[in-house]
Amino acid sequence: MDNLNVLVVYPHPADSATEAAGTVALHAERGDHITSVIATYGERHHMQWLHDEEQKPESEQDPAIINVTLDQYRDFKKREAERIAEILGVDELVFLGWTDQEVDFNRDRVAQIADIILRVRPDIVISHLPTGAGDVEDDHPVVGQIVMSAVRAAANRVPQFDGVKPHRVKQVFFSFAGGEEVN
Repeated sequence: MDNLNVLVVYPHPADSATEAAGTVALHAERGDHITSVIATYGERHHMQWLHDEEQKPESEQDPAIINVTLDQYRDFKKREAERIAEILGVDELVFLGWTDQEVDFNRDRVAQIADIILRVRPDIVISHLPTGAGDVEDDHPVVGQIVMSAVRAAANRVPQFDGVKPHRVKQVFFSFAGGEEVN
């Protein structure tokens, strides 16, 4: 059986360890080429550790935590994603650097993902389910919507106009966070 190109696109580094991680590891084990794209550094998620440190008396606070900068924390989250990618067998890890909790749907982001699709030419794309659970949209379904529009954009390229051949993804699979109800 020929090896496949697999592209996974996640909103945050932690998602790469929880959403479809087993599927990614199985593809890597069978020799498929895995490209993982992380849209944000997840710098505004799971911040309880900082809140907990702030609640301590000042004399007990860790200065490294209390004074952490955005760049330091993003670097930490990047190393987290790199370690996850190493464990899962990811061949290429791409960070887009979008701002966490501020991912909105726009054509520039669609074009950015479409360009990655055209470069990687994946057989399979895995991303978050492009529908939200409730009134408040968050990064997860929006990234899924961006990915689906990018899949369509990559398939509709015209070499004479765009300077690149189109690419049609064979299969798209969706993941979702534990506890989400999908009907």
